[in-house]
Amino acid sequence: MSYSLGGCDTMPFEITHHERQDEHEWAMACAKCDLDDPSDRLVTTTVDLVRRSYGESAVAADAVEIFADEIAAGTFQMDHLTAAMRMGLPDPEKEGNKPPQLTNYRSQTAEMIAKGALAKAYQFEYPAAPQEGSANPNQPILGFDGWGFVGDGNGGIALGLIQVKATEAAKSPPPDATALADECKRVPTDVSALCRALTLLARLLHGDPLQSHVLRMLEQLGQGRLPAMRIAPAVVRGLSAGSLTDLDPVRQAVADLSPASLRAIVVTIGVCLQKFGLLVMNRAREAA
Repeated sequence: MSYSLGGCDTMPFEITHHERQDEHEWAMACAKCDLDDPSDRLVTTTVDLVRRSYGESAVAADAVEIFADEIAAGTFQMDHLTAAMRMGLPDPEKEGNKPPQLTNYRSQTAEMIAKGALAKAYQFEYPAAPQEGSANPNQPILGFDGWGFVGDGNGGIALGLIQVKATEAAKSPPPDATALADECKRVPTDVSALCRALTLLARLLHGDPLQSHVLRMLEQLGQGRLPAMRIAPAVVRGLSAGSLTDLDPVRQAVADLSPASLRAIVVTIGVCLQKFGLLVMNRAREAA
């Protein structure tokens, strides 16, 4: 595959463990982060991924093509366009007094971390993102936490479906691990959600070579057949150290995931997830 949303391949993750169990795979990843360093790579690459996920780079590219003459003449300002797009990103100040674990800026940045780690561990690629279909960036996005594509091992492409739980819990597995396993078990049976995700992908990938793969997957679902899928459960940890035991409930549920297989990951970034998410979203909203 050669099509990607971008940003993920530059995120500074190290894969510290990778194992296979039949058709399933499990990995652990970590990244160093310094919230006081303006040039910290994890922060800057996550900021970039947030912006790209909400369509900034794609819209900017269209504008450069459509308004080339006006941009050259100075009558269309790209920095004004960029400022407007960034004003539409999730605004931490709009989330009021929500508990930290319920804030959208924390959950969405955890999802970006998971996507970057999955790209590093399993070569997941993201030609489009669910955020592009979100009308309210301060509300959770319904459906899968993320989707993309990954090689199926036979020269083809499988649909990658990401489910994420972010935690600061000291115990392993964390309290949300059972819910994560239940969400993964529902993926092969929730045909409506699969169809909706693929329909949105097909629209967002208009004119892209990957669109034909998405349309083929939709056609298979219309026949009552599931496309090749890789379910990607991710536990994202802040200050508490990750362990493969975080995924024990998922590991115990593998028999219920057929015909999909797992590409599971545990990620640790070493800083408070709330502080990380707050910094990333505020930085993402800054004008160019």
